[in-house]
Amino acid sequence: MTIEEYLVDVREIYYQMSARVKGKQILVGSRTHRLTDVRDSNGVLNTIRFATSTGSVLSLPAAIKVDETYFDRAAINFGGVRLVIWPVKEMSDDIRG
Repeated sequence: MTIEEYLVDVREIYYQMSARVKGKQILVGSRTHRLTDVRDSNGVLNTIRFATSTGSVLSLPAAIKVDETYFDRAAINFGGVRLVIWPVKEMSDDIRG
């Protein structure tokens, strides 16, 4: 499954990125909303971009393969960096009351 397929109709995510550098773990995480989808000249989705309220951007290549999926999250390994994504589910009006 690609990240494009995993994130169909997802408007907001929580992500956590981790890496090991000189034996120490670096960990970054944030809740972010979908900013824009970048398409090529043929209209094919190329990049999915998310942005935080502080202005940082997470850009994901649409065709990248998801390495692991769980009931509530997916993980992608980029060499020495691991990215875990949790889609944020919106509550329906029925649940809110």
